Amino acid sequence: MKELCRKFQKSIIFALKLLMYGACFAAFFLLFAIDNREIIELSRTAAVTLSTYAIILFLLSGTYGSYAIGKKKGKDILFSLILTGILTDLITYFELTIMKTNEANNTTFKIENVGILVSVIIIQFLIHFIFVRLGNKFYFWLNDAEKCLIIIPDAEGTYPATDLRDTSGTAGAADRSGPSMKSGSNDVSYARNEAGRVASALAEFSERYSVYDVVECSSPDLKERIVEADTVVMYEVPVDIRKEVIDWCYQNLKNIYFNPGVADILEHNSEQTVIDDISFFTWQFHLITFEQRIVKRLMDLIIASVLLVLTSPVLLISAVCIKKNDGGSILFRQKRATANGRVFEIYKFRTMKENVENKSATKDDDRITSVGRVLRKYRIDELPQLMNIVKGDMSLVGPRPEMLENVEDYTRELPEFRYRLRMKAGLTGYAQIFGKYNTSSKDKLMLDLMYIENYSLIKDIQLLFQTVLVIFRAEESTEAFSDK
Repeated sequence: MKELCRKFQKSIIFALKLLMYGACFAAFFLLFAIDNREIIELSRTAAVTLSTYAIILFLLSGTYGSYAIGKKKGKDILFSLILTGILTDLITYFELTIMKTNEANNTTFKIENVGILVSVIIIQFLIHFIFVRLGNKFYFWLNDAEKCLIIIPDAEGTYPATDLRDTSGTAGAADRSGPSMKSGSNDVSYARNEAGRVASALAEFSERYSVYDVVECSSPDLKERIVEADTVVMYEVPVDIRKEVIDWCYQNLKNIYFNPGVADILEHNSEQTVIDDISFFTWQFHLITFEQRIVKRLMDLIIASVLLVLTSPVLLISAVCIKKNDGGSILFRQKRATANGRVFEIYKFRTMKENVENKSATKDDDRITSVGRVLRKYRIDELPQLMNIVKGDMSLVGPRPEMLENVEDYTRELPEFRYRLRMKAGLTGYAQIFGKYNTSSKDKLMLDLMYIENYSLIKDIQLLFQTVLVIFRAEESTEAFSDK
């Protein structure tokens, strides 16, 4: 039975996905048909409503990720599905309400059937919950956790006393005292220490990954260890050795993970070209075009202005709470770097006590006020940057603006860091959505370069929608550096 299910695994999961969406579709249309019979009959209203629901569901599923069973944690899949479902329901609901604004129904726009809308959302939540649990149970019944081998650089010099095989806690991440790259990304001790963070990250998804050992890339029995594994994870392994490992993994049908460098990102975004009879990968140097800059700026102005109006109650309440807490200044201003190294003054709600040392926050930092902890957790302290966007200092989407001191330190240790200044700094972006506050500078840089090299206006819109998910994982995304 198991072997038969394993052969048709993808088809079964796809069938579960169709059943889930079908159930959500039925919940929406059957409940709303109680007061709107026309949406389940052959009519223009039914055709438009059905099309709206299907198109919005398709677009949002592509943005937030759909039924990614076995690829993401169950709670992440559930959050994505719930958010997709709620937004699809709301947009379709308002479209239906607009369609009913006519002489035969409502002569003016009227909000109705709110109780039905709430019922639909609740029922769909239960449907998503059941199908995520069912899908995960099925997937992990068929598939054991992948046996992972982490490969790290050779031992040279003195290294932190970190047991890389201890995946029960936050090895690696707990040893860093701040955002500095220490001795730089090419320093072997840094890479070995970061490998502990890789092991901890894999341990967070213990149903899929099982770290059984960590070996150095020059280990004499490396090939034998790879054959024993299901998945090979390389972190900061030299390119020449990495190539050999990839060749051996490919020959032995092993899964491969490795952290990218600048060359890898450029290769990923290159095109296949044949000149005469010679195959090439080609990457053409490019920057954001003049037309793209105009559209991006217009989008920034419109969306930032609307958000300032919509969030004005939150801005006002936050300002009052900050002032009432200790009587100090409401806004925190700091010099930051944006496109081409231009310096501007960024605005944030003050979350720390006044007249304290200006450095990145650490875990349980006593400089952070009680109000500040709430503002930082839900990213409310970033909202005043909407004024920076209106002024033109920042964009809605782009690389996060770093402190001037960090830019100098990071560029000295990692020269490629200056590449992220090719785009205007942003309120949100790859590093803000997929990274954490304490993500290493090398990894943040790679995320920012992925954005720059994949830039498109459509991608900006997708990232704006994905930013909503950050609220659901506030504890993870705002995780600070350890002060140990």
